[in-house]
Amino acid sequence: MYSSSSSENSKQNKEEEYAEDDNPLIVKRFGELELPQYGLGYEIFQAMKRNSLRVAQYIADTNHTETFGELLENCIRVAINLKYDQFSADDAIGLSSINHQYTCVPYIAAMFLGVKVVAFDTSLSVTDRIYLFQQLAPKVLFVDVDILPSIEESISKGGFNIKIVVFGEDGNGHIIFSDYLVATEEEISNFEPIKLQSNRDTAAILFSSGTTGMPKGICVSHYGLLSQALLVILSGDTGDDENPVIMTFTELYWISSIDFLMAALVGGIARVIAANYDPEELWGHIEKYRVCFCIQLQFTLFR
Repeated sequence: MYSSSSSENSKQNKEEEYAEDDNPLIVKRFGELELPQYGLGYEIFQAMKRNSLRVAQYIADTNHTETFGELLENCIRVAINLKYDQFSADDAIGLSSINHQYTCVPYIAAMFLGVKVVAFDTSLSVTDRIYLFQQLAPKVLFVDVDILPSIEESISKGGFNIKIVVFGEDGNGHIIFSDYLVATEEEISNFEPIKLQSNRDTAAILFSSGTTGMPKGICVSHYGLLSQALLVILSGDTGDDENPVIMTFTELYWISSIDFLMAALVGGIARVIAANYDPEELWGHIEKYRVCFCIQLQFTLFR
């Protein structure tokens, strides 16, 4: 039978446990699972610190390797600069980019700040993008330079007030991503992620595919994404190797791509990053980086 007093005692014990351990892990003890109360950004931050020397990203296109410590610093730098944009509870940070070294950085930085994040398919038409912006226009939007003209047209025709940050050296009058990496060592060392009051708050917004109707925004909580990350880790999909490596070709507007990103960040799992899919290069990447798990679009399997 449910007892209010036992519920209160349980809540008090939980609060005391977190007071003693300011760095709660998802897996507290062997065989005993628990989702931390502070939200996804806090958990990711702590996990990246714990795994700072492990490889976070293999950048296949440039043959560059990045550790979790290096990735964490870039995310902190971006988060510091995003603070100056003064987000309200209703604001969101947007992303529209193919996979490259810095694609995930704004996404993670948004989590650190407790700001909702939304990703858009890079192949959207101007009309479709306007429709999605009408549902949720991000306050700041990080975009690839290759789709900048289409992004600008969507914003202009829709009459949206969106700040554009461009991945690339030429922002065509907009801020470039490297400007968001500028921060002092003191700012970086003093940075702390926000501790949410509830992990049921919205972490990300994804759009439905539109197969049976127009796309709709779907809110996913910190609790939901943490749960999915944990399931990926415990499912064994990433293999039993001591240094598991995964590879995904899907962009971050796919829930599967987000799930595996969060699992990699929480679990200290390396990811292989490749901008474009090439069936011949795929097998080379799998052999070179000893990939345990790979996600790719179905149509690429049959090219």
